[in-house]
Amino acid sequence: MKKYIIILLIIISGSILKAQKNEYRYVALKAGISHNYNFFASRNNSDVMFTTLSGDMLKSPVASINYIPGGAASLNYHIDSKTDKRGFVVGIEFQNNGFRSKYVSENGGYFLVDQYRVQAIGIPFSFKLSGSNIYINQKYFYAGVQYNYYIVSQNIQKASWDGQIYSHALSIDERRKSGLAAFLGFNYYIYNFQIEYWTSNFVNPEYITQNNGAVLKPYSHLPKANFFLKTSINIPLTRWLTTKSWTAEKIRRIFNGR
Repeated sequence: MKKYIIILLIIISGSILKAQKNEYRYVALKAGISHNYNFFASRNNSDVMFTTLSGDMLKSPVASINYIPGGAASLNYHIDSKTDKRGFVVGIEFQNNGFRSKYVSENGGYFLVDQYRVQAIGIPFSFKLSGSNIYINQKYFYAGVQYNYYIVSQNIQKASWDGQIYSHALSIDERRKSGLAAFLGFNYYIYNFQIEYWTSNFVNPEYITQNNGAVLKPYSHLPKANFFLKTSINIPLTRWLTTKSWTAEKIRRIFNGR
């Protein structure tokens, strides 16, 4: 499966780099921050205990807004219709996303922050729609889906009772290999806002391990899906930028010698 993903990425990359750059077909670079929220506390998990200075602590979650930042960068090929009002986009994206939860002991004396992160390569495909000229105004709504291939998944824990940070990469059995996401977004000038929904968690909730003959499911309490908000800068790699910014035009002239 992995080799087919690599071949597909090479094909898409070649198509993007050879794209004809005009007002109907052009390449754009998008990069920004993903704001990863877990609004709902995870369930209790009797299969996982943490040893504190006052005894064992069950994963008993705190109902709070858990937030961690991530990052994303993508190269996208835009194909607009000649009516200038709609089009579609295909691209390649690299992202580092995750979620976190906080757990406390019964007396509130100790807590543990449990964080999961993933590095993924995605292939997004979306349709866009506007009431004005898309290329000139760069103002449009869009919706689409994305296939994500998970490269590395990691669990990071910070315990209050010793101040240490524990980290380990999840094994192939502890995580999923890939997943699908759906997204909605709005682009205004070079500013891009996107809400993304991952239909499944990159951590495998059905993973089973054994301890002294007991069958345990250490990830069964984690969220089944994830929501992210992305705020990005989206720049068409054409003369569009220099027509909108005199500073960009002066830089272009320096490099072109005129």
